[in-house]
Amino acid sequence: MNKFNLIEEIRSQKIKHRNLVKVELKFSNLSYLFLVQANLYQANLNGADLRYANLRGANLSYANLSYANLRGANLSYANLSYANLSGADLRYANLSGANLRGVNLYLADLRGANVNETIFKDNQGVSSTLRRNLIVHGAVFD
Repeated sequence: MNKFNLIEEIRSQKIKHRNLVKVELKFSNLSYLFLVQANLYQANLNGADLRYANLRGANLSYANLSYANLRGANLSYANLSYANLSGADLRYANLSGANLRGVNLYLADLRGANVNETIFKDNQGVSSTLRRNLIVHGAVFD
């Protein structure tokens, strides 16, 4: 299935538990998609537009989300461990309860993001000032 047919299939229905392992959707418009609990392990979403997408509980471990637009996305309880979020726009995203262990956050924009009970550890690109700010807003560094 080509990239455009896959995106249309996803858009046409609410897909739950969708297996999209290693999918190549870089620079795609995926805004407002419903991908609750989808398996996006090692997906290439570099530069993708995921504004306001619902990715609650999704597996995005080892995914490439560099420079992705995740503004306002629901990533609550998502597994983002070891994902590349360098340069990603996470403004106002819901990251509550998400696993961000080992995530590259270099140049990521987390302004206004909900990080309550979000787990951080061994992250690249997290300055001491950002770390303090995240902790104040409920983030957990274990």
